[in-house]
Amino acid sequence: MNTAASGVSALISRVEQFRQGADRPSLRRGALAVALVAFAVMTVIAIRGLGSAGDEARWWVVVLAGAVGTMLSQFLNSLEFREIGRASGTEFGVVESVRISLIGSAANLLPVPGSVAVRVAAINRRGGGVRRGAQMSLGVGGYFIGTTFVVAGVAQVVVGRAWLGALWVAVGCAVSGAAAWLLRPASSGCGWVLHARVVAIEAALIVAGGLRMWLILIGLGFDVSVSQTVGLTVAGAMTTAVGFFPAGLGIREALIAGISPLVGLSVSAGLAAGVVDRVFRMAMLATVTLVMLIVDRRGARTQDKVAGDNRNA
Repeated sequence: MNTAASGVSALISRVEQFRQGADRPSLRRGALAVALVAFAVMTVIAIRGLGSAGDEARWWVVVLAGAVGTMLSQFLNSLEFREIGRASGTEFGVVESVRISLIGSAANLLPVPGSVAVRVAAINRRGGGVRRGAQMSLGVGGYFIGTTFVVAGVAQVVVGRAWLGALWVAVGCAVSGAAAWLLRPASSGCGWVLHARVVAIEAALIVAGGLRMWLILIGLGFDVSVSQTVGLTVAGAMTTAVGFFPAGLGIREALIAGISPLVGLSVSAGLAAGVVDRVFRMAMLATVTLVMLIVDRRGARTQDKVAGDNRNA
């Protein structure tokens, strides 16, 4: 047990050292430039792959799926953060959790594990501690990866891709086991309730992502099934391991394109879905973040005005 505990401590220290090293301005600029170029190349390939099909696309379906699906996933991300906070001994309200999750998503555009850094900083301000917050974040993140592989694997087994499904389920179970071990300190007083809540949230995230991709592809005119698009969510889980690359720009799209043939989709279909999904996610993130900044600024001005009136009185 002591050996395992020291291993976790060493892992957290490594993550922190890696984060600090990746925070160098020169590396930030270089990684962001490479990411943008990669994403631009993927976009051009996706547009060319659509060909004349793009003229017949039902764009209202694509827009609706991208907008609503992105907001739903962002809300589920905020619920995920609440569980990380609880596991770290802190409590966050729904609105505050949404705000922190949005900031974390925006921070992912830096070549560091931006979302993790923002979440851990918020937990630390509440007294949860950096190491505790980092360990709980790793545990919940592990459940996301593990649950994604399990759900996607089961979906492949159901449609007859037994070898692929069995492999993904095995990987998912192994990663989920590691995640459960990381969360053991937080679950000592509540049994497996914490684990059940986290797995339920991650499963909802996976289903929401799969349905969003399915509707986007349907809108673009491709004949796909939900099981196929759920399989594509594995790319998102794999991208989380590339925390130094800005939001996985280009990496996630390439992984989706690579996974597509495994689940019975063409590379062009997967690439088109990945690019369109990315565009909507970034657009919605920018819009909602801007609205929240305006609301926060107005709230701060109101508080300053009330404070000034009280001083004058």
